[in-house]
Amino acid sequence: MMKILVIGSEGNIGRKLVSFLEANDDHEITTCDLIRMRRKGYTMVDIRNFETLQEAFSIDPDLVIHLAGEVSRETSEHWANIAIDTNCIGTMNVIRHCLAHNSKLLYAGTSEEYGELFASATSVNETMRPGKQRGIYGLTKWMAEELIEYHCDRYGLKAIIVRIFMCYGPGEKPNPYRSAVSRFIGKALKNEIIYVHGGTARSWCYDSDIVEGIYAAAMYDSRFDIFNLGRNELWNMDAVAEKIIELTDSESEIQLESIPPGITSIKNANFNKAKWLLNWEAKIPFEEGIKKTVEWNIERTKEKKNLSGIMTN
Repeated sequence: MMKILVIGSEGNIGRKLVSFLEANDDHEITTCDLIRMRRKGYTMVDIRNFETLQEAFSIDPDLVIHLAGEVSRETSEHWANIAIDTNCIGTMNVIRHCLAHNSKLLYAGTSEEYGELFASATSVNETMRPGKQRGIYGLTKWMAEELIEYHCDRYGLKAIIVRIFMCYGPGEKPNPYRSAVSRFIGKALKNEIIYVHGGTARSWCYDSDIVEGIYAAAMYDSRFDIFNLGRNELWNMDAVAEKIIELTDSESEIQLESIPPGITSIKNANFNKAKWLLNWEAKIPFEEGIKKTVEWNIERTKEKKNLSGIMTN
């Protein structure tokens, strides 16, 4: 039986990954995050503090899946120390515990790490060294990867890195600091203007596909390797907004804006390495996934209205 520790278990990907892992009887799953709560096998930790991780690692995990981090580009720009402390120092603490317990590490990186390489490469892949970074978020995630690779080369850490591309799906509540899909749905449900960066395009990947990709990468037998996880299905972002307006039967209008500093216009990547070595490929088309995501948000909105009505009465 493999003992697996999931760090960042309460995030959008973490919750679904834990459910996926728990469905496999061959694994003993423990979880940790920054949220205060009581649940069997759960520990509240702050990865920025080395000592708080000790209890979570007391099970001597065979595999550590590290999903925790500061993921907001805007937060990272305004309060860079938060991103540095969480993504760099936090990851360094995880590395040290993995070495102490001889645990294999799976680290969740991001497409943002490719930086300005997106502008010069037709399609980025894992053999390309990421270009100049376009923001603090990408910079700190890239630094975390460098720390991991250094400890693999110097101290024998065993690690796999996955660079996640444009994950979306049910469960992500609309928030100004979350993904464009989440923001667009939130605006559409309120019939508000949807602001879209003109000339931008993304390949969106449904969260269940990402979860399966993470698991496949975690099980891959290698001392160190990197995999892009995403789907080859490029959508213009104004078309994404139009599809969401259609699915929500919204009266929202689309307003195009110029691309601000730090935003990549087009993210195009190659995912063949994961297909060849992990036997993994994203299966769910965007039209299918976005329909499920919109339906979840509509049901959540209805539940909130019903609850509000009950409380008022």
